[in-house]
Amino acid sequence: MSSVSCFIGGLLVGVGVGTAAGMLLAPRSGYKTRRYLRHQAEALTERVEQLPEQMEDQVASLAARARKSVRASAAQANVAIDKTASALTDAIR
Repeated sequence: MSSVSCFIGGLLVGVGVGTAAGMLLAPRSGYKTRRYLRHQAEALTERVEQLPEQMEDQVASLAARARKSVRASAAQANVAIDKTASALTDAIR
């Protein structure tokens, strides 16, 4: 037998063994598997459709937190500037 014939024979035996193992070890029937996959696809579709709204909410929340943080930092900077200006004014007098 040539090496090509051996390879093809081995390939066919492997496909047969794999198919048999899949059929024997499958956790559910083909109908149930298709139904399960359809349900999973529908659930995934729902989640994907909700993503833009969820992302918009998260972005709005992050933006609000960022604005609050910037305002707090600006207030602290203004206090520090006022203290420095006051100290300089006192030092000049």
